[in-house]
Amino acid sequence: LGASKLASEIVAKPFSSIFSVNTLRLFFPYGPGQHDRLIPQLISRIRDGAAIQLSGSKDGIRLAPTFIDDIVEVILASIASSWTDTLNVANSEVLSIRQIANAIGRELGVEPKFEIVNPNTPSVDIVPELDRLASRVDLRRFVQFGAGLQVGLAGVTLVLSQVTAWKGCCHPITGHAEGIGIYSKHQDNPGVSLGCGLICWYLEESFRPQSDERCL
Repeated sequence: LGASKLASEIVAKPFSSIFSVNTLRLFFPYGPGQHDRLIPQLISRIRDGAAIQLSGSKDGIRLAPTFIDDIVEVILASIASSWTDTLNVANSEVLSIRQIANAIGRELGVEPKFEIVNPNTPSVDIVPELDRLASRVDLRRFVQFGAGLQVGLAGVTLVLSQVTAWKGCCHPITGHAEGIGIYSKHQDNPGVSLGCGLICWYLEESFRPQSDERCL
């Protein structure tokens, strides 16, 4: 997966002489309506009483979960200012899998269960360098995980009702599937939603409503 993303960057680079090319590397997006990714999978396992596997140490890997609204804001800023750079997009808050699971457990009122696997293998941290991003946006404005988790857990019903109002799984103008999390700040601005839907095409599968229904 990492190799394919790097290949995409290499393929895009020669076109920088023709038009502006800006590469945003997104780290662990999460938000309302997401499915089949790390955070919703952890939520499901904790809710079902299944053990969370921690690889290499008692805390597991460390990473930077990033709320979908913050990612959208960075994408919009990059478009508005015509950035031409390669930037990592992530929250500066770094958490271990154990910390993330414990935060989820507190919100659900469930004590997470853990299983340590590969104890003799050093744990891997997926923590990006953010100096370039910090020179362009104020990382202190990013949503901290605890607050983002509360929005995600509490906002599913609201967000799904908003998607229903759009009559199915796609945008009323483009027909493209939309990232559910995008609507949490921008549901009143179809232009913003349209831009995010076209640029963030690779987020569609992660935040797509569970329906194959097309717009009427």
